[in-house]
Amino acid sequence: MISRRILIRLTLLALAAAAVTGLAVLFMPGWSVSGRLALSSVATVAACGLLLVFCGHDQAGRATPLQVTWTVWVGGLLLITLGFLWLDPWMPGRRGGALLWIWAVYGLGAFVVAFAALRERSRQGERSCVLSENLSLIAAAAGFLVGASTMLARPWSNLAFAGGLAAGALALGLGLAAACALGIRTGSRARLVSSLDRRLAQAGVATSLLTTCAWILILWRCFHPLIGDDANRTQDPEPDLLALATAGSTLSLAAALWCSLHPLGFQGWTAFLPGACSGLTLMLGSMASILASGRLDLRMDGTLFGRAIFAVLLLDVCCLIAVPVAMRMGRSMRGSHDFVQRIASWRARCPRCRAESTLKPGMNACAECGLTILLDFRDDRCPACGYDLHDAATCPECGRERQVPTTASA
Repeated sequence: MISRRILIRLTLLALAAAAVTGLAVLFMPGWSVSGRLALSSVATVAACGLLLVFCGHDQAGRATPLQVTWTVWVGGLLLITLGFLWLDPWMPGRRGGALLWIWAVYGLGAFVVAFAALRERSRQGERSCVLSENLSLIAAAAGFLVGASTMLARPWSNLAFAGGLAAGALALGLGLAAACALGIRTGSRARLVSSLDRRLAQAGVATSLLTTCAWILILWRCFHPLIGDDANRTQDPEPDLLALATAGSTLSLAAALWCSLHPLGFQGWTAFLPGACSGLTLMLGSMASILASGRLDLRMDGTLFGRAIFAVLLLDVCCLIAVPVAMRMGRSMRGSHDFVQRIASWRARCPRCRAESTLKPGMNACAECGLTILLDFRDDRCPACGYDLHDAATCPECGRERQVPTTASA
């Protein structure tokens, strides 16, 4: 993996090349060559800057899957951009723009979908969400392949447009299945989920897969008249099928929210957030399904139904915004738990003989003098409301005295 120092040097060299190219424009008759040189230098600078985002390595000095994937995408984007600038006029069918669109849009979308799975696989420690990781990677790969194949087959055509919609449906549907699969955990983290979470996760994964097939069918029925010719008219989807797909997506999204938020361990007054987000999303999706069915002549403006949709939507958005706020306040147990799970060993010196040894969580014995050493991690949170106390003597939220001694007193 390219080191940070090399990337910074490459960035400075590209900036210098861009500056020289800018001066060379004064002595060149046209913009054809000088403009391409300047854009090539700017693209190289941008690529080096993007590579610096995830530059680094793990504890063993190796590149992580997240860094490798990001480097491949940025490097491919730079090569395709340079090829588009210099070789597009000679490409068959002028496919340079199509290749650039595929790698920039579909490739970045696939990376976003697979980001959580790649980050989890880049960490050192136990992997308890293997099913969710695999579904995320499958969603990213399926969406990218469908979008890329249709764009390459007939660039900028009706087929490419329909393929882009199908790629989005696949990525979103399988992404919801991956979020639902967070409720199916293995290893030591299995205790974070209950039997209800597992049942909801299984139902959510199955519903997400079936709903994805329903949306693909809807897209096919809508856009298949456009694939064979240059017509610009689509068919309207069947109301019953559209309502069924909307209801399935609603159930999947509600299950995904519950399986994603409930294992985080919200405490105090924020304990209602997982249920509120899931319930309000379910209500909002049910109203959307009624509108999609078309069986009731309901209007959004000036009616009780329209005002109810607006009220539920506002409540749902407020609850979703409250989730990161509550996590930032320290009411979620996720941060400290993940930190402890990533610690597999600890290098320390024996307080009696000063011999350095590797300790693991639990009971240990010094290799030199045999002193028993207990390595444990305690979460410094208020037992009443779950507020992260840090070095506070009393909880600033509920006023209860801390149970663990502060750093200053220790």
